Amino acid sequence: MDRWIASARDSGLAPLIRFAAGLLDDLDAVHAAVTLPYNSGVAEGRITDLKMIKRQMAGRAGIQLLRKRVILVAHSRRSHQPVPDDDLWAINGYENLV
Repeated sequence: MDRWIASARDSGLAPLIRFAAGLLDDLDAVHAAVTLPYNSGVAEGRITDLKMIKRQMAGRAGIQLLRKRVILVAHSRRSHQPVPDDDLWAINGYENLV
């Protein structure tokens, strides 16, 4: 990686030079990202789910329904075995909403 960064800095291409400089600014994190088996994929997925629900619910319902939808999505992501939709509705208290 050090050789590639040196080549990029000597390339004369401004975008590549800026990219290489950014890598150097946070070299420890970059090295860890490409060499370690750990990542933040699960956390990023949960954040994406929450943002999607928030956008869908904007101005539509109260906090109780928002909470139930968040729990429903979290449960569906966590579950390794398929659960029929009717069971998910009952598990999270949606049966009173339909």
